[in-house]
Amino acid sequence: MPFTCRLARAASGHARRIWRWGALGSVQSQSAPTAGMLAFALYTLAVLSPEFVAPFALGHDGAGDVGNTHPIQILGYSLALWLIWVSLWRRAFWACLLAAPFLLAAPVEIYLLTQYHTLLLPHVFGIIRDTNFSEAREFLRGLWLLGTIAYLGILAGAGVCLRLLWASRYGFPARFRIGVILIFASVIGALHLVYSRQEAWANDLHAAHNELRVDGLPLVATAMRDTFPFGLVLRYAYYREASDKLARAREKAAGFRFGAGQMLRSDARQAFVLVIGESARFDRWSLNGYARQTNPRLAKETNLVSFTDVVSVATATRFSVPILLTRKPAELVAQFTFPERSVLSAFREAGFETFWLSNQVSVSNVDSPIAVLAQEADHRHYFNLGDFSHTTPYDEVMLPALAEILAQDQRSEFIVMHMLGSHFNYRQRYPDAFDVFRPSPSPEAQVAYTDADHKQELNNAYDNSILYTDYFLSRAIAQLKNSGRPVTALLYVSDHGEDLFDQQCRFSGHGRSTAVGFRVPMLFWYSDGYAQRHAGKVEALRRNRMARMTTENVFPTLVDGAGIWFPSQDLTRSAASDSLREHRRLVASLSGSIDFDRARRNDNCELIN
Repeated sequence: MPFTCRLARAASGHARRIWRWGALGSVQSQSAPTAGMLAFALYTLAVLSPEFVAPFALGHDGAGDVGNTHPIQILGYSLALWLIWVSLWRRAFWACLLAAPFLLAAPVEIYLLTQYHTLLLPHVFGIIRDTNFSEAREFLRGLWLLGTIAYLGILAGAGVCLRLLWASRYGFPARFRIGVILIFASVIGALHLVYSRQEAWANDLHAAHNELRVDGLPLVATAMRDTFPFGLVLRYAYYREASDKLARAREKAAGFRFGAGQMLRSDARQAFVLVIGESARFDRWSLNGYARQTNPRLAKETNLVSFTDVVSVATATRFSVPILLTRKPAELVAQFTFPERSVLSAFREAGFETFWLSNQVSVSNVDSPIAVLAQEADHRHYFNLGDFSHTTPYDEVMLPALAEILAQDQRSEFIVMHMLGSHFNYRQRYPDAFDVFRPSPSPEAQVAYTDADHKQELNNAYDNSILYTDYFLSRAIAQLKNSGRPVTALLYVSDHGEDLFDQQCRFSGHGRSTAVGFRVPMLFWYSDGYAQRHAGKVEALRRNRMARMTTENVFPTLVDGAGIWFPSQDLTRSAASDSLREHRRLVASLSGSIDFDRARRNDNCELIN
């Protein structure tokens, strides 16, 4: 008999004896405590398995919402919580049995860690909820066998361990259990005192009322949210609370109607696309005069209008994006909800099928004001399983979905595509083929965006991200050209700009009230069929390309550019109209609204009245 056969037969015999012993509890010898200890150790490894994978998958990137918490520190938290949990029970069997459901989530967390370098974060629950069977089947293609084997192995292993724990009556002495609870309770109390200082600072930072913000958990609990398995409960609770807040916010505008319709009806299917950029500043586009060729592909498009003087109302995404999607005025930029619906609903009322494609997340305190509006779309697809703290998919992950939408034989479509664009880490926003301007950091480099010693590398990586945005937009335009629809158009605008150690300014990033933080690129591409159908609008777009505008002009330009009309429409804000009038450009700063065109710069490089 071959050696492998004898080995397999011997192993099978031992497994049957162990199973029989565990099931019947017939062995009451010195080996029982040893078997129970071994079973508990193996069960612990299985339950905490994602935490042992995380240090290799995440490196020094941190995890989840606690972006500066090292994976080794998270592993320590997880072990401590597991010991506290076990110490609550006289017998380890009951602690392990009640934790068994988490074993089913462990392979999912490990898969996300190894494939996407992220955890089962709150917004992933929303992606799972919104995924239909066909999408899940496509996503899991090639994983059915591996997943089945993994789950059968987990169930079999957990069953053997639980039987051994039951038979051996394995547990910890009362003195040990009390000591563990007291020690770790003291440690958690000390951590709470440390975190309470940070919590007070965070409360000051978020002093503005935000009815969509999920809070209530002390920061020490938030730090535990990235642990496994018990942190999974906190993550799901965060997701549920955020979802409930979004639902209540949607109800406020549920009865609102624009009364919109298209003025020039046509049987020909149309497609209009809004691309929301991220952290792209106006002066880094060669279309706008930048010396580096960051827009070689878009420069070849003849049916393209690039606007030269557009400013965002805010330099933070959660404030700026709702402005360009709705008719919310700049004076209400800090108000997180608005009693009107968005441009998605205006297009839907006019007979368009609406889509929201996003490479950003849907559930977080940053994105929730945007998610409220995204819920108005007929179809929503989120492609980013991670967050800004982890390696994320490139924006081109949305292009196949765009192609699929355009290939469908349905009514006309309005599609919003929300990019990650040039959000830090810049080097992680584009593939190696676009690493043109060098030196730049490696994708794995731990370079802080605030580190002025790496100013050159960060600027080069940022320009490469703009070069990649040029590629992304040219691909989207090519799909519109090849869609077979005679009337198509695309409007791109960034949510805000980015500081990059400009002149004597010793900082980078966004959120400050700087001129480059407010100035954003905006462009409008149209098909030949659009030019024929809307010749007057094309003339107006080109005539208004140098007009002073803000992101408040995006909503009116989109609906008017598509030939949509409704009773309360204001054409004086539409760049596609001869009626466009320049208006006072109020932008948001920490000290309140300021007039962008009359502001002066202080010693800290920021604009003030």
